Amino acid sequence: MNLNCQSCDALLKKERGCYEKGTVPFYIGNEKHFKCPIRIVSSTSWKYIKAYGLYKRNFLPNGNAWLNESDKFLNAMSIIASEAAKIENSKTKKRGKKRGRPRS
Repeated sequence: MNLNCQSCDALLKKERGCYEKGTVPFYIGNEKHFKCPIRIVSSTSWKYIKAYGLYKRNFLPNGNAWLNESDKFLNAMSIIASEAAKIENSKTKKRGKKRGRPRS
């Protein structure tokens, strides 16, 4: 989706629903939203999503041992990893369909 608040001008903010209901829908799964996805996700959730990238590269917030991390952080990483795997599996299945491979 590649949304960036700094790249939106006044018209885009209105269309995308930056501050109030927009005119252009965003689809998240099968759900239609008229508010910018950046505004839908809480700031705490964005922080965890950003931290996930570091987590995937083995950088942990409190050092280099799992025991130093909070259960909340570890649970958040587990949830994000699970959702990322679902998205990747979905993409893989779609690529397989395009190449004529049977679904498994």
